[in-house]
Amino acid sequence: MVDAQRSLAVVDSNAKALLDWLSTFKGFYNKLELQDADAAGRGLFAYGKALNSPLNSIPLELFPALASSDSPPQSPSSAVPRLTTTQLLALHLALTHDARGRHRSEWQIFLDSIETDFTPWHPLTWSLSKDDFWQTLESRLSRSVRVKIDAVRRRYDADLAVLKRVLTTVEPFKSQGVIDAIPENALLWAWLNGEYKRDGHSNAQ
Repeated sequence: MVDAQRSLAVVDSNAKALLDWLSTFKGFYNKLELQDADAAGRGLFAYGKALNSPLNSIPLELFPALASSDSPPQSPSSAVPRLTTTQLLALHLALTHDARGRHRSEWQIFLDSIETDFTPWHPLTWSLSKDDFWQTLESRLSRSVRVKIDAVRRRYDADLAVLKRVLTTVEPFKSQGVIDAIPENALLWAWLNGEYKRDGHSNAQ
C-alpha cells in the first residue's frame, strides 16, 4: 500500500512538473487535471470546458522542425538509414539511457512522465525474460494471443536490428561506443514506448 501511494505521488509530481514546464511556452492551453473522483475513480478530468472548445493545445515550437525537402541528398557513404516513426522515437528514448548521460533529451521532463517499465504487464517482456516463471507464463498463452505477440516480437526484432546498426555505424554514436552503454532492457523499454506512442495508442494488434 505504501509503495502504491508512493508511486501515485511520483506520477502526480511528474505530471505537475510537465504541466508547469509546458505552461512556460506561449500558446499552451490546458483544461485537464489528474485527480481522484469518488464516483469515477482516478484519471484525467476536464473542467470549465465550453462546448466544442479544445481540451489542450501544445505550441508547435515544441516540436522539432522537419528537414527541408529542398535539402541536397546525402551521398550513399554518409547517409543515415531512414527510420520509421517507431524507430526514431525508440532511438531518441534509448539514447536517454546512455549510462554516461551524453544524450539527455530536451524533453526530459516529458519523458519522466511516461511509462517507466513494461514488466510484467506486456507479454513481450515475458518471452524476452530469462526468468523461468515468465517464460512458463508466456508458454501458456492462448494461440490467438500468441499470434499477436509473435507479430509484435517480429517487429521488435526487425527494429532492434536497425537501431543497433545506427548505434554502431552512425556518428557520434559509433565512436562513443553508445551501444555498450545502453542496457538491452532499455532498448526494449524505448521500443515499446515508441510503438505505443506512435499513434497515441497501442498498435500491437
